Amino acid sequence: MAEYTTLPILQDTTEAGTADCYGAYKWYIYVIDKRGIPRHIHYSLDLNTERERLLSEIAALVAEE
Repeated sequence: MAEYTTLPILQDTTEAGTADCYGAYKWYIYVIDKRGIPRHIHYSLDLNTERERLLSEIAALVAEE
């Protein structure tokens, strides 16, 4: 998915500790706005069929003031 955008993608690892920062759990996709607030959480997402949906969610957040 990262190859389709120039936005920073944060992928959690044991060392990164992202789950601790956002209360997130691995294997979910969290789309976080510019203020650091999770706006979309995908517990199950098929990137083959739902890629455009995810990209539109990201584009809408990027367009926000």
